[in-house]
Amino acid sequence: MIACISPAETNAEETMNTLRYAERTRNIKNTAVRNVVMSGGNGEAVMALRKENEMLKLQLAQLRNGKVGGVA
Repeated sequence: MIACISPAETNAEETMNTLRYAERTRNIKNTAVRNVVMSGGNGEAVMALRKENEMLKLQLAQLRNGKVGGVA
């Protein structure tokens, strides 16, 4: 971070605020986290989740139409 300050007395308050802000931002610590993409046997899990999603969508549609368990 680059902090622009002024030696003029008329800007003393703004300069102090800028220096306080710069010090606070200097103390911020960020850590990078790498996203891990799992590969391999996920195809079956994805298909199972898609099947479950379709089943839940069908159940929701039936509930909206007033049918519970396929019975009107």
